[in-house]
Amino acid sequence: MLWYKAWLETRARFLLCLLGTTAICGAFTIRTQAQAMPDTSPWYFASVNFYAHQYLVGMWLLSAVLLGMGGLVREGAAGTAAFSLALPVSRRAMAGVRIGCGAVQMVLMGVVPWMAIGGGTLVGGHPLEWDQVGRYLVLLLSGGFVYFSGSLLVSSLVEGEYTGPAVAMVIVIVSALVPGMVKSWRPFSVIGLMSGGDLLDKQRYLLRDPFPLLPVGVSLVLTAALLWLSVRAVESREF
Repeated sequence: MLWYKAWLETRARFLLCLLGTTAICGAFTIRTQAQAMPDTSPWYFASVNFYAHQYLVGMWLLSAVLLGMGGLVREGAAGTAAFSLALPVSRRAMAGVRIGCGAVQMVLMGVVPWMAIGGGTLVGGHPLEWDQVGRYLVLLLSGGFVYFSGSLLVSSLVEGEYTGPAVAMVIVIVSALVPGMVKSWRPFSVIGLMSGGDLLDKQRYLLRDPFPLLPVGVSLVLTAALLWLSVRAVESREF
């Protein structure tokens, strides 16, 4: 029941984000590759995939904010939390189901658009580096889940239909701008990790070795910490 409830609360936002992101990434890939000449270098098609991934990063972040909306705090602000609190389950279970449902949705938000990017590449008769696709997805999800978990934490602390998403979006924008303005902060840019720009071989437009295992691991640890804080915030809140 909890999973079905979580799905009903998020399905409209999820499907809108998924279809919109998939359409944008797929259309960009097909349209850009259609402009290639017969003697175009292979690096051009790899660059198309790279820039399509940048579109995906932006749309994924927006989706993370939108899908992080809701939960018991929003229900409390709307005066509808009594029904959820009356269910014979703990607040931790409710928060866990919300996290699980959101996590599945966010994984699909990465995989399905990349299927559109890869499909557009293959339909155009151009090569696709599958190991590169896997790397892009690992970078996107490991870094992106920091923002998703942060959005959940904000929605567990801030009341209001739009206040929480607004605060989360400001955090995303600031975290994107500051590393660009302060060079010493660039290695800590989560969005930079998601984009893969620092790993890009600009001659071949492929992600080069070594793969950033340490930043990926730190992102996953930070994600776990933010999720734990969001659960604790819900458990300790008065409704």
